[in-house]
Amino acid sequence: MKCQRARSDGNPCGNYAVRGTNLCRKHGGMSKQVRRKAIVRAELSAWGLTDEHVDPGETLLRLVAQSARRAALYSDLLRRAYEDDPSFPDAFAGANVAALIGHKYALTKEGDRVAVEEAVRGLVELEAAERDRCARFCKLAIDAGLEERRVRLAEEQGAVIVSVIEAVLAGLGLSVEQRSRVPVVVPAALRALDGVVA
Repeated sequence: MKCQRARSDGNPCGNYAVRGTNLCRKHGGMSKQVRRKAIVRAELSAWGLTDEHVDPGETLLRLVAQSARRAALYSDLLRRAYEDDPSFPDAFAGANVAALIGHKYALTKEGDRVAVEEAVRGLVELEAAERDRCARFCKLAIDAGLEERRVRLAEEQGAVIVSVIEAVLAGLGLSVEQRSRVPVVVPAALRALDGVVA
């Protein structure tokens, strides 16, 4: 792919773009910001999410949340199997370590069945793989600057809430006593709202 920028004379640049970007080295293809976006685009492309209307940051945050939920689910299933929870499927009957490790068996020459090897159970592998996947998604999100974006969005939402509250309070014509209670009542209500949203 060729660089999308133009030279100083107005003609197309003509240099090859840095892989995963649409800019050459001279026009910023190696800058941190461009490289971060390229990482996210490459990862989304690997997942088959190449629709131009897909917001890479939003998609990555959703994948982080989804992966974290799955890791928590698998972890809970393992805990229940390890504790020999009676509500857990019978396939894991036989408590504790049997929930984590099974045996591979072979027959002797006499036809007796003997354990020859221990094997990690599939659920253990699923849980470990999902934890690794979640950590990878989190690193990608950090590399892409999504934490900064989330903070910026939260700050913008906070500013909107403050302006709405100020407008409502100004329109109510509160007494002096009522106005003196605003610094106590409003923060308490916002903390309660934060608990509901979280």
